Amino acid sequence: MKEALESAGLPPPSRIFSSPLVRCIETADFVAQEFAMDSIRVEDPLFETVCEAWMRQWAVPGADSTWGGPEGAAMSKETSKAYLQHLTGPEVPPSQLRREASEGPRVFVRSAADIKAAGWPRVDAQHASYASLNDKLCWGNFE
Repeated sequence: MKEALESAGLPPPSRIFSSPLVRCIETADFVAQEFAMDSIRVEDPLFETVCEAWMRQWAVPGADSTWGGPEGAAMSKETSKAYLQHLTGPEVPPSQLRREASEGPRVFVRSAADIKAAGWPRVDAQHASYASLNDKLCWGNFE
């Protein structure tokens, strides 16, 4: 990465911003190591789209991380790629959904301080996110 920037005549990054999701922190940490940077700034809104297809991969009965939902509770492939509020998959009774589905994405997002405490020393625990997650997004109220 460093060599590619140098060969293109581009400067190294001056800051690293990351989603609060662990896989993103892992990538940001790799970049920070590569460029000898000691700070990763966590931005809450750098998150997944909160649409029905995303929620069905973890919130419905039998969820198995399949985009749009597992067999029996899946949206059609065409519908799951449309990202529209009015397109939905098969009805799932609220009592069968994971509790977190009604609470929205905030249940998945840890604070920068929590992420740092979990073993990511480069995360800037003092950085305040420039924007916040939309706490109103939940099952039935998608983006």
